[in-house]
Amino acid sequence: MIDDKLVRSLQILAIKAAEDPDAEDYYERICRWYSREFSTKLTEVREADPAHVMKVFYDDHFLSLKTGDEHAEREYEKQKLMIIFPEEYKDSLKTDDDWVKKLEEEMTKEEGKMKKKTSKIIGKAYSKASKATKKVVESIASSDTKGEKELNLSDEFKIPDSGSFGE
Repeated sequence: MIDDKLVRSLQILAIKAAEDPDAEDYYERICRWYSREFSTKLTEVREADPAHVMKVFYDDHFLSLKTGDEHAEREYEKQKLMIIFPEEYKDSLKTDDDWVKKLEEEMTKEEGKMKKKTSKIIGKAYSKASKATKKVVESIASSDTKGEKELNLSDEFKIPDSGSFGE
């Protein structure tokens, strides 16, 4: 009879196999794939020659990667390099890591430069806006009646005429 403790233990083993699989867990996945793919009872697959089962799996796996989309082809090349030339693969990872670090440093420097440029631009815009506001306030204060004196704003602060409204 199956009790709660056994079910819980089996669930824990299944979680372990999903999160941190060992060689047996991988082979069990391959057996389940073979069973589904070739409509073979799982017990028969487990009794079959493991070399045959794995060869068929890897034939299918690498062929589907090689003939797949662009992402699959890149994954195929990566796996091929990992298997056939493991030292070169490790070297390429180190080179990639170094390149990413260098790129991040350059981006940080550029970001700092952009912040400085932005600060200068904002400072200039603030200064111009402040001067224009001061002119407007002085102009309003010096006129005796509302609308009596036309404001003389520079072109960059004038609102363009949008035409007649509602026509």
